[in-house]
Amino acid sequence: NTEKPDPEDLEACNNYGRVGSSDLVGDLNVKYLRHPNYSYGVCPAFNVDRSSILFSSLVSGEAGRNDAEYKLTLIDRNMRAEITSEPTLQSVTSPFTGSFIYVTVPYRVSGSNASDATQLSYLILDKEYTPGNSNKANVLRYGKVNTSDGFSTTGTGSITIPNKKLSEWGISYFVYLIAEDVNGTYETDYASAPVLLENKRTIHSVNAKYSSITKSATQEFTAVTTSDVKYLMLYAEGGNLVKNWAASGNSTVSSGGKRIWNVSQAIGTTGDRKLVFKGGTTNTTPVTNAVTVSFKVESTGIISASVKNATIKKGGTQEFTARTTSDATYLMLYAEGGNLVKTWTANSSNSKVSGNERIWTVSQSISSAGNRNLILKAGKSPTPTSAQRIVTFTVEDTWVNEASATYATIGKGGTQTFTVKTTSTAQNLMLYAEGGNLVKTWPASGNSTVSGDVRTWTVNLAIGTAGNRELTFKAGKTTTPSPFGKSVKFTVAEKKIVSASAKYSAITKTSMQGFTVTTTADVKYLMLYAEGGNLVKSWAASGYSTVAENNIRTWNVIQEIGTAGDRKLVFKGGTTGNTAVTNALTVSFKVVNSGVLTVSAKNATMNSGTTQTFTVTTTADCNYLAEYAENGNLVTNWKANSSNSKVDGNVRTWTVTQTIGTAGKRTLMFKAGSGTTVTAAERSVSFTVN
Repeated sequence: NTEKPDPEDLEACNNYGRVGSSDLVGDLNVKYLRHPNYSYGVCPAFNVDRSSILFSSLVSGEAGRNDAEYKLTLIDRNMRAEITSEPTLQSVTSPFTGSFIYVTVPYRVSGSNASDATQLSYLILDKEYTPGNSNKANVLRYGKVNTSDGFSTTGTGSITIPNKKLSEWGISYFVYLIAEDVNGTYETDYASAPVLLENKRTIHSVNAKYSSITKSATQEFTAVTTSDVKYLMLYAEGGNLVKNWAASGNSTVSSGGKRIWNVSQAIGTTGDRKLVFKGGTTNTTPVTNAVTVSFKVESTGIISASVKNATIKKGGTQEFTARTTSDATYLMLYAEGGNLVKTWTANSSNSKVSGNERIWTVSQSISSAGNRNLILKAGKSPTPTSAQRIVTFTVEDTWVNEASATYATIGKGGTQTFTVKTTSTAQNLMLYAEGGNLVKTWPASGNSTVSGDVRTWTVNLAIGTAGNRELTFKAGKTTTPSPFGKSVKFTVAEKKIVSASAKYSAITKTSMQGFTVTTTADVKYLMLYAEGGNLVKSWAASGYSTVAENNIRTWNVIQEIGTAGDRKLVFKGGTTGNTAVTNALTVSFKVVNSGVLTVSAKNATMNSGTTQTFTVTTTADCNYLAEYAENGNLVTNWKANSSNSKVDGNVRTWTVTQTIGTAGKRTLMFKAGSGTTVTAAERSVSFTVN
């Protein structure tokens, strides 16, 4: 229980219920059980929240020995110590008192129990404070803050800390302020939660990237300071200033208020180096502690290293470029765990010497995925010097292998169907627009199937922006994709004739020609124009066309063609029956004076090996009829006679038969002419053979 007891209860406990060295409670005025020779009091049970214990104090006896007595200082959540403005910290050296740190701190005590505070205290720990002392910090010093005008809940106090370096403040020791309610010898004390007194200009840490480098190579350093450090200074072992860096351009401030520095410096002197970092508010005068970084500098070895690709596919080849000293004839690649991956011996194909340097270009297949940090070293023998360089890149095991769009052209607002093949590890598929913006993400479930190492996705998306589109698919284990994607190209059109074709390459004059035309769905009328530009025919969408999911309208129309010759008719589209608003597409075919007019089969379905009867009309001058298979080969022919044809005016009607031996969906072609030479005019007929 961490609540303060009632004063009367507290007095009763102190006078009559105190636990003594014999673990008995004093028996005056306490009900007890009598023994023939002894009187025993009551032994109370305690249940204290350990996170509310700030520290314990020795009341009597010798600490750690029998008969020692202690009391607790508990945290009062309704009493708070506050630092009202930045403290002043001074290092002082006196011939009388020696060296010490003098601290002046403006403070305020607040909270509903602020009036209970009797003094302001300070607490010095060897680690940062944690509730319940979970990190096992030790108390280095504890004392009362000097308030020369007497303690009040608002004021300025001073602390004198002997035998401590200001540069170590916040590193090897931590100073805290607490408001205390100090009570009698055997009465529990109460205190506010500790408030950290910060050294506002501190270097927290400095690390060198490489434990060993080559002479004249660049070492990289990462330093963490308080945000008010405006300059970072590097000193050689002898104390000479080597380099300083301004905060701007060399550091960033983290969300935690710390300044992170990333700086580098070429190191020209070999040996075991111990360089010193300090910080300041100007570029010449340090005001912080000093931090030493140690590393080795070799005379032979690697100088720099880089990779060609920031990201590669698992199993792919990475190319490395390395600079070493010219006397290095071996280059070694190591995995993160230190295992040797590959050794290259210098030759004309992998390296060349330029001045004092050897430039290497080598490659290695990388089989393990993840963020890789490989190490390169070099030397005069297969045993390299300790100098090293780290190369960082990512190896992906998830990517897109193939991507295709079902429709080469869709109408604006239509749905495009995509088929994408990825590695089986992909759990999400992402589609990106030309500018790089994410358009859509599909999860693997319900959108894909796996076969071996390949996952096949079939996905749909309505496309609202017209034009020649080039969209990109990427995949990933999460919604963060691998960079290895594939693009798909297609056209999104509006009010456009997409395609136009004639059913027959040649027809007979006055016979019907069939046309198949595709347009975007917003074309409501299809118009046919003669070569001279005259409108021949107009068809409304209703009854002559259908619209697919890709917003493409397919028209199937026919028109009698009365003029012979090489014809080039033009199709256009519109939103009314006589005003074209689309592009124009031309269809070409031949119209001849003599040839086949129509053809039909008696049986839509027949059995293999049975006879099919064909009825064919030609111009009256045709006395020769020929049948062709799907591949264009001549199957059979007939010469006109009274049993197979008859003439009525300008038309000859043929009735002929043919045994059909090949099963399947059959489309046969008929042509006719005078003698054994047929004209170009053609007609096809389709039926099914079982």
